[in-house]
Amino acid sequence: MKAAWAVLWSVTILIGTALVAPVTARSRLLDDLARLEVVHVFAHLVLYGTLTALGLRAGLSPARAAALTIGVAIVQEGVQLVFFARRAPGLPELFDLAVDGVAVALVTLVARSRSKMAEPS
Repeated sequence: MKAAWAVLWSVTILIGTALVAPVTARSRLLDDLARLEVVHVFAHLVLYGTLTALGLRAGLSPARAAALTIGVAIVQEGVQLVFFARRAPGLPELFDLAVDGVAVALVTLVARSRSKMAEPS
């Protein structure tokens, strides 16, 4: 059952990607917020950090949780490129993937330190 949450979150990320443009197009405020780089970076950290945490919670090793997360991130960037940007991948996608990698690293480090703190001395 724990793995189901990681799968559900992955699907939510991919569907959310398809809905961001139509939803923000209907609201000036949401469109302005979506264009702020700080909001964009924060969203990637939350989305992919959560996916990594769910993967770890499901019993995946840190390497497999990272692979799942980066795999979903690559697919998500591809969805954006195909449906919205209609261009070849470039620096913006590499930046997003780097941010996603930071999310993976942060969650993995926190999980590792928490497990070490829980070990009996």
